[in-house]
Amino acid sequence: MLSLSPGNEAAFQRLKDILTAAERWADLEALYDRASSATSDLARRAEMLVEVALICEEIIEDVEKATRYYERILEVDPQHDVSIRALDRLYVRQGKDKQLAALLEKRLENASGDEAFELKLRLAKLDLDLHQPEKSMLLVEDVLSERINDYQARELTERMLEIGGLRQRAALLLERVYEARDEIRDLVRVLEVRLEGFGVESREHRSARATCVASRRCARRSPAR
Repeated sequence: MLSLSPGNEAAFQRLKDILTAAERWADLEALYDRASSATSDLARRAEMLVEVALICEEIIEDVEKATRYYERILEVDPQHDVSIRALDRLYVRQGKDKQLAALLEKRLENASGDEAFELKLRLAKLDLDLHQPEKSMLLVEDVLSERINDYQARELTERMLEIGGLRQRAALLLERVYEARDEIRDLVRVLEVRLEGFGVESREHRSARATCVASRRCARRSPAR
């Protein structure tokens, strides 16, 4: 019946029940594929594709097929939350970092509050791993501008100290962080990095500041007489 009238919902439901009971998963997948392509109702198409994606992921255990179905849903509905979160999970599972980064960028467009900060940190780490440190730096600068004590953002910035083109920018950012946190040893360390980017007079000024910072630390530690 379905082959003659692929949009027939009653026929689809009956065949689905029969194939599910018989555990004929490949035939069930093919049924969903035909029925979803036949319907003009986009919401119903997305619903069918979610169902077949779950079959592929959880029963057939074919994560690549499941991924493709969720990607098809986003072609129909780019803001489909279930599919976006499923693809997040599946891209991580498959190590598809480029696809995951693109997905997180889309999620970030509509995120706010804690979710936005979490996405920025995940994306910053991915960008760094994908050898796109400039993009990563912009994200951690954004996070640290509002959350100066964020550990993950600080650790990512520390990694960027080892990247020549971003070394001074990372040191400047960390200078603000460690000064705000009153972590003197780390502050002196990044000030010494900052010295590398200045002329002789500026280096002398920065060196004097680093020495002053170290002296203040010693003074605070010295017992009062």
